[in-house]
Amino acid sequence: MSFFKFTKKRLLVLLLTLEAYALCRGFGDAIQFFRAEHPNLTFGLPASVSFKLSDISELVFLWKGVACFAVSALFVKLCFSAVQSDIYTTLGLDEVRRKKIELDKQTRLLLDLLGSKSGITQIFPAHNDRPVEQQPYAKAIRDQLKNTRTIRMLSMAGYECFGKGPNALIYEELADRPGLAATFLILNPIEDNPIIDKRLVQLRHCDPAYTKVNFIRDINKTITAFSSIVTSDSRVNTNSGALKLGLLTCDPVFRLLIFDNCLFMSTYEEDAHGHHTPMYRIDAPEQEGHTSLYGSFVRHFDLLCSQAEFKAGVR
Repeated sequence: MSFFKFTKKRLLVLLLTLEAYALCRGFGDAIQFFRAEHPNLTFGLPASVSFKLSDISELVFLWKGVACFAVSALFVKLCFSAVQSDIYTTLGLDEVRRKKIELDKQTRLLLDLLGSKSGITQIFPAHNDRPVEQQPYAKAIRDQLKNTRTIRMLSMAGYECFGKGPNALIYEELADRPGLAATFLILNPIEDNPIIDKRLVQLRHCDPAYTKVNFIRDINKTITAFSSIVTSDSRVNTNSGALKLGLLTCDPVFRLLIFDNCLFMSTYEEDAHGHHTPMYRIDAPEQEGHTSLYGSFVRHFDLLCSQAEFKAGVR
């Protein structure tokens, strides 16, 4: 194999190593000969600080060993680096590196296409041990709430996003923004709603203590929180229909928070509550030639609105 060949670099290192070893050995032999001829030489120093030639000989011997070890270690390291490079070439690892560069390039291209063709610009992970307001996507959603004029929410219960009050994800923004129009779609909290039963089966392993009573209670808390804002808010009088709450008996499929120029979407997975699943940010298309899933999810929301029963007293 090619790494057994003597290149100029390896030959030079070998010669330097042999030269250093010969120098150390010759110097040590000379000291030992001189010591034999003059065993009691003290170099004229006072007795309290004088060193015998035997002491110097031992130090030189030690130095010789250290120097030889250091030079040998350097030789081994350089040879190993050269051998490693030859092995990489022999095994085709240069080709592996080239393919990795190409893969990185294709990954960047895919991400560009993902943004320009689907509108997906961010994917937020989720943590099973955190409430919704502490999830990685919470800040991005709240930042969008500050600039949007409308908000549409699709959820099964809506409790984490709104129903649990001031600690919920969007409750305070909706309560504090008189000019903000809102439409919420959540499940109808009736006992025989088949979607509630289906969802409880999906959650039976991750949260067996979460029962139908809990589920319906969370939905009703969202309805109560929304109704309290409607009855105390002047926007209902000035803009009829600015706040609307619809109840569903069909599967919403997705969790959606739709704003003017973007939306946040997650799915209802088995063995995970909705706010414990990854969140996708999808932007509306801004440039000519770009497409986005934003419009498709808006149409999905509008279709469900046509099937919803809007609660009396909450337009």
